[in-house]
Amino acid sequence: MRTVFLTALFFVIILVIVPLLIGSFKITSPVDLDVNVSLNVYLASQNKYVKMELGHYLVGVIAAEMPANFEYEALRAQAVAARTYVYRRLKIYGGSGCQRYEADVCTSSLCCQAYNTIAEMKSKWGNNYKTYYNKICKAVSSTKGWIIVYNNTPIDPLFHSTCGGHTENSGEVWQKDIEYLTGVKCEYCGDSPKYFSTKKITINQASLALAENNNMVLPVANLKSTLPRMSINKYTATNRVAELKIGNITYEAVNLRKSLDLNSTWFNFKVVGDCLEFNTRGYGHGVGMCQYGANGMAKKGFNCQEILKKYYQGIEIKKIKAK
Repeated sequence: MRTVFLTALFFVIILVIVPLLIGSFKITSPVDLDVNVSLNVYLASQNKYVKMELGHYLVGVIAAEMPANFEYEALRAQAVAARTYVYRRLKIYGGSGCQRYEADVCTSSLCCQAYNTIAEMKSKWGNNYKTYYNKICKAVSSTKGWIIVYNNTPIDPLFHSTCGGHTENSGEVWQKDIEYLTGVKCEYCGDSPKYFSTKKITINQASLALAENNNMVLPVANLKSTLPRMSINKYTATNRVAELKIGNITYEAVNLRKSLDLNSTWFNFKVVGDCLEFNTRGYGHGVGMCQYGANGMAKKGFNCQEILKKYYQGIEIKKIKAK
């Protein structure tokens, strides 16, 4: 009788308890996460082309582009934005593909969306890897096939870290006004560590950086003497700096930001001794979805569609199908 009982108990453990234990530690397979679409991806860090399932790619993008400890609805909004970016470029859907490489997309943040491999996720998340990985997988699968459209056309879903209180109009950054990328007031990104920042740079360093990045004709010595005579010529409608004058030379603020590695073009400045002190607001170009704003909205109970419709004007969410 004891033998029969032990045999029965063994089968209960094998058939019921073990699967439950395995399930509790299961990491979702990206292949099942999204529409069954394969991408041609150029892995910039490895200098090679690979085939990748859409779900696998999206998980890597979200891991790289948004903090995994953000609210679930913010991660879902990022998933829809990332999928829209891909769909707009997929050649099988009529997209133009990556601009730099013979692929649908690449993993260089300077060209397409940033991307983390599994190894990179494990390295940066440590003991939280399984929790964060499954959280992101769920954000992808729960929005399966969703993309953002404007006038029935996939949008260019631009986003940035922190707007500082108001997103920017696209035309102020790229000289092209896009209806769905009109600036909006944002009351939700105050938790960002880069909502306000201060940066000091010596006048000599600023001179060298401006000369190097803007093909200056003036000798550096002359430029150094003119830097304290820097003034703001023009602001954008959202109160960011549009144009400055340094001596007799006019600069676009977006170029100055790049040259001096400033967090944003929403800044003021003053000369302190032999340094320029910049007080900046926000982080990034300011166009499209504010990621910390999305997280703040999620904390207030807004869902991913409400978040997306806040930052992308007049859009709709539609579902794509596999080809």
